[in-house]
Amino acid sequence: MANDGGVWVKLEDAGSSAPGAAVINDAASNYDNKDAGVTIDGKTYDIYTFTTPTTTRSMRLTDEAQARITDEDLLMAVATTELPDDFTGDPATLFDRKYRSQLRNAFEITPAVDPGLLLTVAEPGGFADVLVVGAGGHGAGGAGGASGGGGGAGGLIEARVFLEQGNNAVKVGGSPNYYGYAANGEASFIGNYIAPGGGVGCNGTYSTSGNGGSGGGGKATFAGDSLQGLGTPGFGHDGDKTNANFGGGGGAGGPGVGTTGGPGKDVYITGTKMTLAAGGNGNGPLVSNPAPANSGNGGATYSPGGNGLVIVRVEI
Repeated sequence: MANDGGVWVKLEDAGSSAPGAAVINDAASNYDNKDAGVTIDGKTYDIYTFTTPTTTRSMRLTDEAQARITDEDLLMAVATTELPDDFTGDPATLFDRKYRSQLRNAFEITPAVDPGLLLTVAEPGGFADVLVVGAGGHGAGGAGGASGGGGGAGGLIEARVFLEQGNNAVKVGGSPNYYGYAANGEASFIGNYIAPGGGVGCNGTYSTSGNGGSGGGGKATFAGDSLQGLGTPGFGHDGDKTNANFGGGGGAGGPGVGTTGGPGKDVYITGTKMTLAAGGNGNGPLVSNPAPANSGNGGATYSPGGNGLVIVRVEI
């Protein structure tokens, strides 16, 4: 899946003539949780949290198939084949005939799900404190199942913004879960405010690291070339490029260093500290250890990253 990009626009208070705090129409909105009347630093807020990711229709190998298939070329073919939107047959028929006997009944299909998240703002629109975190990139698997670079964290931005009157669409980015060969995390957004997903880690054989909100961890070659992914300025940092094996993914708070993922950032939008969007560790074992849900963390080796997160805080 391709990593979404975007431009985050931070708006400053335009003065007393500007609209005040956004007024939310709860009945028309679709969110996962609301904390009403929260007092923070002497002010009272309603806090709306969005945690359900939008998923696209996709296929992956079953756990049984993952355990028995060792052909690197076949695994690569699976990782780079997309399921057509109108396809209803056995995915094995999408591959070269020489692979079909190995791929019969070897797939799990994930249907597309759009939770229809949105926040409806009353006329004339207004200001809100917003946190948007993209999904973390998947940690890669290395050649022969040995190791791989950690995934980069999703981009993280916390700012005061102006929300337009009407329905402001919300997307919570997901971190696609493909065995061994993986994908960038997906962007999260509310309205026009977008935080890109993190980059996938480098597997050292078939791909370089992905660029994203934060870059995936790379491998430094003997020739001195770097395969690390690059972060997007203002969103996150680069993956490690100096480690002789496989580096850690970049985090929102700093780059990957050696096999250790970069640090996340502390945010306080809910009144309680949350540390989000840390890079995934590289060079790990052949074990899936998914990042915490809705953390935006990059995935460690062979592991999916954390889904994204959107939080809107409105003063009342």
